[in-house]
Amino acid sequence: DLRGWTLYFGDALFGMRKSWRRAFLERLARAQIPVKKFWLLIRVDLIEDEDLLENVVQRGAQLEAALLNAFAQHPHVGDIRGRGLFLGLEFVADRDDRTPFAPAAGLAARLKRAAFEAGLICYPMSGTIDGVAGDHVLLAPPFILGEAETQELVEKLGRAVDSALGQVAAA
Repeated sequence: DLRGWTLYFGDALFGMRKSWRRAFLERLARAQIPVKKFWLLIRVDLIEDEDLLENVVQRGAQLEAALLNAFAQHPHVGDIRGRGLFLGLEFVADRDDRTPFAPAAGLAARLKRAAFEAGLICYPMSGTIDGVAGDHVLLAPPFILGEAETQELVEKLGRAVDSALGQVAAA
């Protein structure tokens, strides 16, 4: 049972003098830095060796064009913006004056649920205007995204947006 060891370690750690405890924790944290640097260098090498940045540029342009094609005239999409494979859509109740949905509508939560049901993991958030009002979704697909997967992502997002907005309208 590891709990006993945790309690023992915790008692030993907090039984130390404050200066020793701080030095111990600093050394423990620093001991992990070389490992983190090692994995970071491996990731950078992988990105360079597999030419993933070029894929990000190509798929990012494709994804932005597909999002604009699917949502630029949508009555509840206020803005589409981002860079590369990090793109976002802002949702508004009224496109003309960019009035946000009421926080009580819970659009971001509904969108998260609908996207997950459609097989899409994305990052819907609320409170982006003033900490309370405003809804948007962030898309951050992996660097290895393919051409067909880009279109699939937009189709799934479209179904999720339609579902979530339908739920808000019905509520």
